[in-house]
Amino acid sequence: MPTVVGTHEVLCTSQMSAAMTMVGRVRTLWRYPVKSMLGEDCESLELNQRGIVGDRLFAIRDQAGKLGSGKNSDRFKLITGLLDFRSHLDDDVPVVSFPDGRQFRGDDEHLDAAISEILREPLKLALEDDVPHHDDSPVHLISSASLDWLAIQLGSRVDERRFRPNLVVEIPGQTLIENDWLQRELLIGRNSRFLVKSRTTRCRMTTLAQDDLHADDRVLSELARKSQSSFGVYLEVLEAGTIRVDDPVTLLD
Repeated sequence: MPTVVGTHEVLCTSQMSAAMTMVGRVRTLWRYPVKSMLGEDCESLELNQRGIVGDRLFAIRDQAGKLGSGKNSDRFKLITGLLDFRSHLDDDVPVVSFPDGRQFRGDDEHLDAAISEILREPLKLALEDDVPHHDDSPVHLISSASLDWLAIQLGSRVDERRFRPNLVVEIPGQTLIENDWLQRELLIGRNSRFLVKSRTTRCRMTTLAQDDLHADDRVLSELARKSQSSFGVYLEVLEAGTIRVDDPVTLLD
């Protein structure tokens, strides 16, 4: 009888291993409390069914109700200059750092006027309502393998910040590996599970100057030629938890 139990345990372990493939580890984690502003590099991120807690929970809204973005659409308005600002969370309140070094908390009554003065139109900081501020999906992932692939195409290093990811996964090689994961599930860390929903279509945000990165139109034009203007993937949260830098990333077969 003990032998039978042991065999059963071995079989279960073997079946579980066969159904899971570790593909890499979390290299960096990013959160952007205010949509289209620079964000914060984090050691860990909390998840809920909406996505990453605090990520793009706020946005800059114009008088017509459109959200400040790097592109124009029915919901979004191109507002040049948002990438000159940075935001981070202090508990649940965003803190906005201005290009001139000033900082305003999101609950400061002077914030809206200060942003409006610099960007030269009436604007206000808005908390998300019933419609999420996300473009197409709540979590965005890219791999180091994809970054290295693009670096080869361009002949120069590519900085992950251009793509405003939430997760960068360290994976050996130089291929667009995450494109092979579409409609499959990822387990990140111990209990955070995701569906790889779709490829991420890129826009002009990838070409803009930000922080110490110069403007580079080659990024978008190269992606248009080589990968149908897509780079990275969008994830849907299936099981919420906490993800941390160096967590294993496992593909569920």
